[in-house]
Amino acid sequence: MADDQPPCIKAISFVLEQSAQFQICGIANNGSELIIKAGKLKPDVIITDIRMPILDGIAAIEAIKAMHPFIKILAMTQFAADQLLLQVIKAGADGLILKGTSVIIIKKAIEVVLSDTPFFCGETIKGLVTLLRQGRPTNNAQQIKEDFFAPNEKEILDLICQGKTSKEIALALRLSYFTVIKYRQKLMDKSQTQNVAELILFAIRYGLYDPNA
Repeated sequence: MADDQPPCIKAISFVLEQSAQFQICGIANNGSELIIKAGKLKPDVIITDIRMPILDGIAAIEAIKAMHPFIKILAMTQFAADQLLLQVIKAGADGLILKGTSVIIIKKAIEVVLSDTPFFCGETIKGLVTLLRQGRPTNNAQQIKEDFFAPNEKEILDLICQGKTSKEIALALRLSYFTVIKYRQKLMDKSQTQNVAELILFAIRYGLYDPNA
């Protein structure tokens, strides 16, 4: 975990360590320290604040993902500001939660990102939708060519946007887990996105998925 506010770290650490499922292996107080500890400890998941001294969370996420792409990162912030949401996604974070989020949501977020699925709490999803609909260039779903999707791809994209894990998608569509992984990579290649979070943004931007429906 990384946060320059000890009370926040103490509160989340206390809650997570009540479960045998989680173990806090290291704590950092700034982005620079987080990068060093991530390299040494190589945790499964990092929960990091965005606003920190010396080096902020955004820069730390970019650096860690470049060196250790297998480490899942949950960004944590006080407010879901529109531009911040985009920065978090572009940096490569696997999810975003708000400070003060319930214990149940935090645990769920960790479990979801460990299953190779991005996690964005309700408020951050609303912020993303607002950002795409207001004051930013948006595209039209009709611009997607009819032959853009191969069989199963549109269904898989929709399930990804719903937050389904690759295993859940495989079960729903009666496909193998590895086949779903291949489809997901093909969708990212076609949409020129770098991660699943950006893929979901692509779907919303082009009207292929409506989180409010």
